[in-house]
Amino acid sequence: MRIPTAIRASQRSPLLQVVKSAAATIAAWLIAGWVFPAQLPVFAAIAALLVVQPSVNQSLSKALERSIGVIAGVVIAVGLGLLFGSPSWIVLLAIVVAMLVAWIFRASPGTGNQVAISAMLVLALGSSSPEYAFARIVETLIGVAIGIVVNALIVPPVLVAPARRDVGHIRRCAPRPSAARRHAVGTPSPAGAAPAVRRHRDRR
Repeated sequence: MRIPTAIRASQRSPLLQVVKSAAATIAAWLIAGWVFPAQLPVFAAIAALLVVQPSVNQSLSKALERSIGVIAGVVIAVGLGLLFGSPSWIVLLAIVVAMLVAWIFRASPGTGNQVAISAMLVLALGSSSPEYAFARIVETLIGVAIGIVVNALIVPPVLVAPARRDVGHIRRCAPRPSAARRHAVGTPSPAGAAPAVRRHRDRR
């Protein structure tokens, strides 16, 4: 049975990218766990893993998306927890409310999913107290910061390979100028240049 092409890339990601993602995730887990020893630093590890992208610009975009999504999701979870307590169905309600809020504010698909996931994790893994919510926000920001630093310091990625490939393709496919076109733009032929050379010699 062949693996569907939808879950396979045309080529593997650079091994360095895998190492950077792993390093950022481990560092975020250790540092956030040291800052908040009472809870597993899941939010920090996920944030660092998602923020490490093939380019620094993409990392910054993902960091902003992750931060806004977590903050919004945590606020929704805390609000619903304070209103309805902690029944099991409140997790489903939080997911629906988070998706509706993201739709109302025209959030990107990634940000909208992040809002819903954060609200679900806060209610499923912890509590809806303001202290817990604040700790998860700070934990996420720690992971985001570590992901950005690791991605920027360890061989900052520059996506020049696709540009070089496209330029080479254009050069190969571009038609070469014909003799008639060179003549039309005023390129002198050897026969036409001979009288001009003789006149230049006569003036000397």
